[in-house]
Amino acid sequence: MSAGICLVRRPGGLRSVRGTWVHTVAGARVAVLTGLMALVVLVSAGGGAWAAPPEAAPQTSALSPARRLDEAKTLFRRGNVLLEAGDEEGALDHFLRSRELVPSYQNTRNAASCLDKLGRFDEALEMYEALIAGFRDQLSETDRAQLAARMADISRRTGRLVIPSKIDGEVFVDGRPRGRLPLERPLRLLTGWRRLRVISEGHLPYETIVDVRHGIDMSVEARLERRRSSLGFTASPAGAMDALSRGWFLEAYGGYAGGGSLGSGAESAVETVCASGTCPGVSGAVVGVRAGYLMRSGLAFELHSGYLTVASTFQRSLEIPSPDGLGAALAVYDLDHLLLLRASYLGAGVSYRMPIGWKLSGLGRLSVALASAQVADGVTGAAYTPDGAEQAPLAIQGRDQVLRATPAFVEPEIGVELAWWRLRVSLSMSMLFSPSVGPVFGDRAIGVDAVCPGPGVEYAERLACAPNKALGEEQAFGSFLLWLPKLAVGSTF
Repeated sequence: MSAGICLVRRPGGLRSVRGTWVHTVAGARVAVLTGLMALVVLVSAGGGAWAAPPEAAPQTSALSPARRLDEAKTLFRRGNVLLEAGDEEGALDHFLRSRELVPSYQNTRNAASCLDKLGRFDEALEMYEALIAGFRDQLSETDRAQLAARMADISRRTGRLVIPSKIDGEVFVDGRPRGRLPLERPLRLLTGWRRLRVISEGHLPYETIVDVRHGIDMSVEARLERRRSSLGFTASPAGAMDALSRGWFLEAYGGYAGGGSLGSGAESAVETVCASGTCPGVSGAVVGVRAGYLMRSGLAFELHSGYLTVASTFQRSLEIPSPDGLGAALAVYDLDHLLLLRASYLGAGVSYRMPIGWKLSGLGRLSVALASAQVADGVTGAAYTPDGAEQAPLAIQGRDQVLRATPAFVEPEIGVELAWWRLRVSLSMSMLFSPSVGPVFGDRAIGVDAVCPGPGVEYAERLACAPNKALGEEQAFGSFLLWLPKLAVGSTF
């Protein structure tokens, strides 16, 4: 019975409509009365210019038993009319309200069937169970067999959730009310990711995401915190719960890396004398992934791995003195440095999130990492005489050195994070500090890339005959500090 079991109770027997059992009455008089009632209900419930303002519903607790029964019957009849008119949502509302006043076989079964037809299978299963528990003696053997088959089919799409909290509160699943705490029995929920929300007077709402699976009874301890008045800004409770929903998370991040220097020997030699546009300047990028576990307190423990690539570009000039040391410089060597550092790293960290409003939270993080790095200095340049009469390219021996190192990184970080269901997006600024001292480049010789004419030619006469200049050993990098604005996108699970 794929269409479910929907019963509309009226005196006078049973008939089958497309596999659905419907209680009905034969006769033209009933059809006419039904049509008139449908018109009255649709006009009164439809709103618009013709609709009169709705009357306030009487307090059910103040009604006498006879009046409660009359109201329940009226709601049930209106639900039947709406159901025949195709308004299953409206019919369900009337059946449920009728059942709140006086639970009966008819309104319970019709409510269960409508829930089934609307695809709210978890609620339908609970209503079918209530039907069997409360009105089993009114079900025929055929009805019981049909109900058992349908319930078995639905149960394969649901799981069970236990909320052991003893506090008085109301439970919502995916925005629909599902009962009050403390619960008398586990909730039936459709399989998949479900948003659970618990509201209790005097407490902050509790929200979390649960992964409901068939055949597994899950338990969620809804620990509600008492509301506290504040003179300052009060965060949105729903946003706070989104931001602090505990669980595992995984995110990818990337951003820009920039700073003033990598602390190398070549940079240190020119930082105090460089002209505008020729001073060291570091730029590059960082990418990585991070995984961890977020607790409801906002504290999270994390592991992360990534890749950093940065380059420091700068210029410096070296003078070649005249052979006798008395005259002007024989030549000037202008060097263009491209200091490259590339590192893959692995580390751990701890972070904290503090709700600040809506679905936003402030983010603080401290991470440490150990890197496997490579560093190279791609030096190029040109030589020229002081008067500018001659110019020639430079040949640099030893420029292809690639050094390896294992620097350590310490990275404090601050930012904001947006949590929306399972999605998390954060913007942050971190300060990457490396206290390590790198290796040194070996001796590098710099000379004019031209052939000297030969003996008898004085140095001062030809630039090509200028002697080589040794750079000596220089540190590849030292302690450095980089700034990293980053964007991260991830998910909890």
